[in-house]
Amino acid sequence: MRSGWLRLVEDAQVLPQALTVALLDAGETSAIALALSLGATLLVDECRGRASAKGLGLFVLGTLGLLVRAREAGLVVKVRPLAAALMTSGYFLSNTLVEHTMAAIGE
Repeated sequence: MRSGWLRLVEDAQVLPQALTVALLDAGETSAIALALSLGATLLVDECRGRASAKGLGLFVLGTLGLLVRAREAGLVVKVRPLAAALMTSGYFLSNTLVEHTMAAIGE
């Protein structure tokens, strides 16, 4: 792993009011707060977390979107087998979303 690629940071001490009432789990709340403080894109798939993040002005990217970007960057050849492997391992991705995404990218 490249030096500086991964770093530990403290959880935000002050949370936006929208996060304190959004009924999110601690991990989502922490990820959204960190993305806000860094002005970063947030990787999240869960609907409530996505809605809260978007409501706070964050750009949100899901797992399939990340895989599509990896394909566009030449890091992976096909998205479909990766999505299938995730689903086989128990990761939930909507079949409708997967098929819509595959149609959009020509897979």
